[in-house]
Amino acid sequence: MMRGRNKVNFGDKIYAVLTIDGETVVKFSDNCFGSLRDVISAVFRAAGRFVGVARLLIRNQSEGWNVSMPLASNAGAQPRVSAPVAANGQYLIPW
Repeated sequence: MMRGRNKVNFGDKIYAVLTIDGETVVKFSDNCFGSLRDVISAVFRAAGRFVGVARLLIRNQSEGWNVSMPLASNAGAQPRVSAPVAANGQYLIPW
């Protein structure tokens, strides 16, 4: 992403689409963003919890540019559960 060239100013018409495994999860357009960070934050809020890599497309119609980027999230990941351990320190293996 070229941060210097892809600026978002308040009032710019922004389109954003987030896809996961080819399925559109979030799609919106608005003109109330003041920065690219605001757009990305809004997409994450709208998408909710997901695990994996998604593709985000942001288009600034007012300035005439678009950018596509991968986004990774593990927000919905379950915590790892360690194997149970017996009092003598040996691992218990459930059969």
